[in-house]
Order: sequence, then structure tokens, then C-alpha cells
Amino acid sequence: MGCPAASRAAATYRPRRPRASPLHRLLDGYFRQFEQVYDERYQNRYGFWRPVIAGTVEKFLACGDLREGFARVRCPRFTCSGARWVSSA
Repeated sequence: MGCPAASRAAATYRPRRPRASPLHRLLDGYFRQFEQVYDERYQNRYGFWRPVIAGTVEKFLACGDLREGFARVRCPRFTCSGARWVSSA
């Protein structure tokens, strides 16, 4: 006999799989190279390299990664043993 609240949460919560997304794979595989050649190939057309771009990409790549931080969320009922690991990044 489980906790009804945990059963509802388990039925609706779907953990993200950020590394499976095409955008994540693209940025993870090619962003450093793009950053290195930007000045030579793209600066004349698109302007100077904005530092905020690298920070934003790094945050995106860290999002959903349990190595970047997580919380263990448990059901508040004493009789329920339901728990989940949730990324804090």
C-alpha cells in the first residue's frame, strides 16, 4: 500500500533526458570549435563575440545534469517510501 500522493506524482513526473536532445548533442559536440573560429569566420558578418553566449551555453549543458547538483525529494507521509532525485541545475 503506497502513498496516493506519490502515486499521482509518479504518474505525472517524467525526468528530463537533456543529453538525448539534438540541441544538447550539437552544442556539446561543436560549440568549442565554433567559439574558436568565430572571430575569423563570422565576426565581419555578425559582429563581435559576446561573452554571454558561452555562459548561456554552459548553463544549458549543465541543466538537468545530476553532477551539477540535485535534491532528494521524499513523500512527506511517514508510511510512504517514495523518493526522487531532482536536478537543481
